[in-house]
Amino acid sequence: MIAIGIGVGSLPLSLGIAGGAFPALTVASAMYWMYFVRDEGRAEEVFERTPTERRFKPAMVAYHYAFLPMLLGVAVFAAGVKKTIGHLGEHLHTGPAVAPAGGVALYLAGDPAFRAALGIGPGRYRAAALVLALATVAVGTTWTGAGQLVALACVLVGAPAAEGRRSPAEAAEAAAAEAVTGSG
Repeated sequence: MIAIGIGVGSLPLSLGIAGGAFPALTVASAMYWMYFVRDEGRAEEVFERTPTERRFKPAMVAYHYAFLPMLLGVAVFAAGVKKTIGHLGEHLHTGPAVAPAGGVALYLAGDPAFRAALGIGPGRYRAAALVLALATVAVGTTWTGAGQLVALACVLVGAPAAEGRRSPAEAAEAAAAEAVTGSG
């Protein structure tokens, strides 16, 4: 939210600026929701069931190694939004188009790694979203910054929606994996 405000700077508040802020906030909210609503509680359950002497390695992998790209991704996305928000109706240069997409991709690289380290579910939808997030660079450079932010919002809302609508075979596979790892 701060990046949006800084990016707007002294520009007059317009319907276009407000409309561009909405997908940026949607992306930020989706990243928050993916972790804090979907994954955090499941991670806590894993640690409650894991004996104390066996917690260090999964904690280090999940909350350090996997979290680094997630945190860096949030920062890079914010920098990209700061550069994009004042140029919503324009073709973006490569750098300003790569920053929001790259930030989301970094976040989405760390998120499946976090989930894998704790055995809290497959990350294939989020890994697919990583590729789609990077593809939005083309939207920003050939169309508009606003279009890229909308595309990123669709990707980040679509990935967890797809997870929630897994096929019965995928749901059974995930349930079996959770039963084996004890992370149900």
